[in-house]
Amino acid sequence: MNMEETISAYVTEQQPLYILFAGKIQELICSILKANGVTPHSVTAREKSANSLKEKILREGKEYENPLREVTDLAAVRIITYFPKDVDRVIPLLEKDFAVDKDNSVDKRKVADPTVFGYASVHLIVELTEQRCILPEYAIFRGLKCEIQVRTILQHAWAEIEHDIAYKSSEEIPFELRRKFASLAGLLEVADREFELLRHEQKKVREQIEKTIKREELDVAVNLDSLSLYLTSYHNEKLKRLNKIGPLVKLLNKLKIESLQQLHEILTPAALKRSDAETAIIRDACAGADECLLRYFIAIGEHAKLSRRRLSVLTRCPALADPKEYKKRRMTRHEEFKTVRGRMGGEENVPNQASEVTARKRAEPQR
Repeated sequence: MNMEETISAYVTEQQPLYILFAGKIQELICSILKANGVTPHSVTAREKSANSLKEKILREGKEYENPLREVTDLAAVRIITYFPKDVDRVIPLLEKDFAVDKDNSVDKRKVADPTVFGYASVHLIVELTEQRCILPEYAIFRGLKCEIQVRTILQHAWAEIEHDIAYKSSEEIPFELRRKFASLAGLLEVADREFELLRHEQKKVREQIEKTIKREELDVAVNLDSLSLYLTSYHNEKLKRLNKIGPLVKLLNKLKIESLQQLHEILTPAALKRSDAETAIIRDACAGADECLLRYFIAIGEHAKLSRRRLSVLTRCPALADPKEYKKRRMTRHEEFKTVRGRMGGEENVPNQASEVTARKRAEPQR
């Protein structure tokens, strides 16, 4: 086939299938990472566009006898991680769950010359395993190849900018510009390592705080890590996200409550009992308010003599200022919404005016 026939055959016969295939690989990868406790920055999928395929076929140094069989990235998935070690965690998981084409896969972090800096990414060419292809939902993808790219967010930023400038240059990139790109790649590699070191040090600090709290020594500064560990240990809170307690940390900082010991003396059983009674009222008035750690805001607010209106602003829970009035307004809005829906034909027990008009017109004799 000539070029035009090849591209036409791809667009009409294969591209729709590769769209589905890329989406299915993306879905599988997300499931694999979640099951193994890996949280990536992003996982994206794409099928190769007709223009991109044409450019690849015509690229210098590439000779294809049958491009639609030989090009291995007609479907591609990109995994962007936060840290270099996350890349090292991801690769074995992919190799375990997919059939990897070792001959066409490449780890571009391992260059021959250690003094050269540049594009750093792992490219795996994979197929679905035979066990998976037996399943009906995967059978149509048997024999299709997909490229999986894995790199850190800093590597991704460098690669995208470098590609954008190189792609837009009509001639070869000048020596000085290439040198600057290489030096920036070196800086980002150092930054990747430093960010990973920070994560490691943060983990050590958190472990030390956890040991201290378990020894019931609460002379620890209040921050996201220490407060979450304290609430987990002393109040059995199951906090899935640290950012949930960010507003509570800000409140404690404003009130000059600087240590867990100070906080512990405020959150007495009696104070929390009163807080829980009030939280129950709020929960009834405003669905979802219990997710705002209201009991602690209320107990701390009582200690600091903060008004309910002030606490309402801090917690972003309008029901806290006046639960009865908020519930009343919420019910009024709900009734208004039902009325509007009824007028638009959204409620079964409200006549659909538009339908009645249509019915009358149909019943009228034609002139």
